[in-house]
Parts: sequence; C-alpha cells; structure tokens
Amino acid sequence: MANTAYCVSATLVKLAVLSQFLRMFSEAGPSGVTAQYRLARKLTWVLIVLCSIWGLTFIMFAAFSCNPVSKFWMPQMRGRCIGWGTKDPEQFFKMFISHSATNSFLDILVLLLPTPFFRVMRLAGKSKAGLTLLYSLGCVYVHPSDHEARTNELSASPHVPSLEL
Repeated sequence: MANTAYCVSATLVKLAVLSQFLRMFSEAGPSGVTAQYRLARKLTWVLIVLCSIWGLTFIMFAAFSCNPVSKFWMPQMRGRCIGWGTKDPEQFFKMFISHSATNSFLDILVLLLPTPFFRVMRLAGKSKAGLTLLYSLGCVYVHPSDHEARTNELSASPHVPSLEL
C-alpha cells in the first residue's frame, strides 16, 4: 500500500504544479506574448497527459502487483507477484529503479518547462524573484533524489525485501 500511496502522491504533486503553470500561462495579454503563452500551455498539457499516464501505470503496478491481490499480504498463497510485490530482490529493484528514473526525468521536465518563458511573464520584480527562488529550490530537491537513485543502483543490497513494522 505504501508504494501505491507514494505513486499517487508523486503523480498528484506533478499535476498540481502543472495546473499552476496553466494558470500562469493564461492567454490574456499582449498579442506577442499570447503566442508564447499558447505554446507554454500546449507543452503543459502534453506534460499533464504524460504525467497522468505515467502515474496511472505505476499506480496500477503498485496496487495490482500480485495476482490475486491478497497474495501481497499472504505470501504463502498460490499466485504470482511482479515488481513491488515480488520477493525477488532483482525484480523488485528493477521496478524501483524504473520508477525512480522516470520520476526524476519527469521532475526535471516539469521544473524546466517554464524557464524559457520567464522573460515574457507578466510578473512584478518580487514575484519573478520569488519564482526563481522556488525553481532553484526545486533543483536542490531533484539533484539529490537523482543522486540517491544512482547510489542505490550501485550499492544494491542482495537481501530479500521484507515488511518492517
């Protein structure tokens, strides 16, 4: 369940930020800026669709990683588990890395989306500075999480994952 909750939250955070971008790039404004805002809105919608598909895919992998689903809680049951539901460390780790890598990649895309449009935004100096600071903090978050994924990949633990209470 924790993997499902994590996938849901990672997806919803991305979609919330992208929704804010849609508000930021509203089409009301001078005609020269409107064309760039229209492009920004199209790119934002592309990322919304991409993040939604990504999120739904990993949510389904997390929620239905075992067949029957109850095998996740009762490993002795007959059935089959894949990805996060498996007790095979290699398969579990491959699922973890694929989620971490695509999550970091989408974080970077979401973070970089508004940067080419900063100069045409209709924002006061303080708002622009605050937004720049916010995106700088986003870079501070994305870089360590990417580094953590690569570090985990290099030092993969050979033990079987277990439930810790």
